[in-house]
Amino acid sequence: PWQNDLYEPLLKVVDGKVEVPAEPGWGVHIKRDWLERAQYQKSELD
Repeated sequence: PWQNDLYEPLLKVVDGKVEVPAEPGWGVHIKRDWLERAQYQKSELD
């Protein structure tokens, strides 16, 4: 899945539950190089 490259460490789902990381904030580190390579579209409402 796409999220495997977006952040680390990967969150593990066990019996439908995710253990919350102990790190500050979301508990994961976003890989900025992945974000810079990602393709996206921006839309605006008038």
